[in-house]
Amino acid sequence: MVPFQDMTSADARNVAVSLNGLSHIVTSDLGRDLSRDLVSLLTHSRPYVRKRAVLALYRVFLKYPEALDIGMERMKERLEDPDNGTNLLPMVLGFG
Repeated sequence: MVPFQDMTSADARNVAVSLNGLSHIVTSDLGRDLSRDLVSLLTHSRPYVRKRAVLALYRVFLKYPEALDIGMERMKERLEDPDNGTNLLPMVLGFG
């Protein structure tokens, strides 16, 4: 079984629920294993999924700081996001 296989679901709601669950149970091992997948979700077509990915990555950064090397550039790109809710999150979380 693939951990958090809903993160690749075609249904944005499943992806969002999976990201929400991950943000609550993230450990350094999960952060290491899933950080690249989370970074790729920062460019998802749905703003709600991008917003959840930013929040999940923030929790991953707290538990697995090495993920900053992977995701910092994409996180900064979210400051230019056309969705107001998504572009404010990195600034509020201190990445701006």
